[in-house]
Amino acid sequence: MATIAFVLLPEMGHINSGFKLAKSLMLRGHRVCYLGLKEFEPVVRGQGVEFISLFEDLYDRGQIPVQASRPSALRNFDLFQSLLMASTSDHSPSNIARIISEEIGKVVERIRPDLFLIDSLLQDFALIITMMGLPGALLHTLLYNDLADDDEIYKPIHALPELVLWPKEFDFPRRAQEARRFYYLEAAVDLERDEQPFPWERISKDKLLIYCSLGSQSHLYAESIPFFQTAIDAMVSRPDWQMILSVGHHLKESDFHGIPPNVMFVNSAPQLSVLRRADMMITHGGINSIKECIFLGVPMIILPVSGDQPMNAARIEYHGLGVRGNLRKVSVERIQALVSKIEQNPSYKTRIEAMRQRFLEVESSGVGARVIEEILQKSTTPAKQYAELVAV
Repeated sequence: MATIAFVLLPEMGHINSGFKLAKSLMLRGHRVCYLGLKEFEPVVRGQGVEFISLFEDLYDRGQIPVQASRPSALRNFDLFQSLLMASTSDHSPSNIARIISEEIGKVVERIRPDLFLIDSLLQDFALIITMMGLPGALLHTLLYNDLADDDEIYKPIHALPELVLWPKEFDFPRRAQEARRFYYLEAAVDLERDEQPFPWERISKDKLLIYCSLGSQSHLYAESIPFFQTAIDAMVSRPDWQMILSVGHHLKESDFHGIPPNVMFVNSAPQLSVLRRADMMITHGGINSIKECIFLGVPMIILPVSGDQPMNAARIEYHGLGVRGNLRKVSVERIQALVSKIEQNPSYKTRIEAMRQRFLEVESSGVGARVIEEILQKSTTPAKQYAELVAV
């Protein structure tokens, strides 16, 4: 059996997106190991997946302050890059590449990966692995082509297989048809993950239930506080509705005013459990929330902010799985109108149920593990080559 190393963007949404695929490979007898920053080790090991900490010696020497591992993401592997720049005075690309190469060499010496599955946003990391002659494939958690096609330096990674963690039915038809170098896999959502207890006695079974969350990084959005307040205000005149409002760990109830009895204010919620009961979700359009809404048949109100979210929202509209709004211009009346539109039009529920059935079919097919095994058969790194890399 093979040894497969996952290298994902150091952000919880991306880390979580690989667990289902990792576990399916493990069930087929493969050794799977996540490579990442040590702060993610408890999360990964908690899922029963092996973990190797990158740049641990820099942490141990105190050269990397904790906050250095949480910079704003720019592109490629800037989170890794910013972390490394805190540990060296030489910020030249060649020196950063050297440090990364040495770290990859340590991984090769330790576990001899037969394949690196690299987040498509970590283009520089993928480039270094490719230039070292190691077997790799790109893993797309997002549904747009994030490769720097116009940048000559990245041409070597264009030959890598590209695996998309979405069924092709959710993409735009023409794009799915033209993206011939892509392998569309299953959405890889772990519906069996453990979640925190929740006071369900506070939720009425007789009222429409709206789940509202802008994800775990909502504090990064300047619009989040005014939006949450507007969402609260929209519920005041609708006692026939109820809302679970999840604001993240950076905000508290005292940051808001006039919270009515039909709004349950929480810092975090067990999202899968909530979605199993919710009639709709108000979301920023993050990949994991969209996938989970589809899997559990919950229509969406999408208020995209940045990154892939606008394109995700466009797909939701195109397939009739929900409606779209503007987070920066949202009002009490607009929120009420969007909720009413979904509440009064059963077609949204019908269409998302049809998409749900397709997602479930692809999920049970095991296509992801089979594609990776096909790639493994075609791209192997001989033991002699590994020996030479370790010697270097």
